[in-house]
Formats: sequence, structure tokens, C-alpha cells
Amino acid sequence: MKAILEDILNDNNLLNINKVYHFFERTNDILIIKYDGIRDKNKYTIIIIGKESRFETINVENDDLQIGLRNVLVKYKNHVI
Repeated sequence: MKAILEDILNDNNLLNINKVYHFFERTNDILIIKYDGIRDKNKYTIIIIGKESRFETINVENDDLQIGLRNVLVKYKNHVI
């Protein structure tokens, strides 16, 4: 699983959201992407929750979805078996 995640992160182009979703379908972990247009700052909240409480919830807020998603995946990579 870690190799698949590294392939997603090592792509220098924009992250492919379909690949990210397919990855999470295999993990049983929970990925939440929320857009809060009312906020002036950090409009995107990306959250990853581990199945069976393997790790603390990972939460990143950012104005750029790509940057926020990449940041949360880098943090998540440390918890992937």
C-alpha cells in the first residue's frame, strides 16, 4: 500500500483525485474533503481517520486543495503499513 501512495505523491503533476479515492477504497480508512466557502482563509479541510483507531485523526486546512491534499497524504504515509 505504501508503494501505491508513494507513486501518487511522486507524480509531479496535479494529484489525481480518482487515484486517491481508489487508494482509500482499498485501505478502509476514511478520507473527508470539505469545502467551506464562507471562510476567508483555509477553505479546504482534508481529514483522514484510521480504521480501528490505528492513529490520531490527521487534519489539514489550506486554501489550495492540491497543497492540502498532498500535505495530508504525506502525514498519512507515516501510518500506512
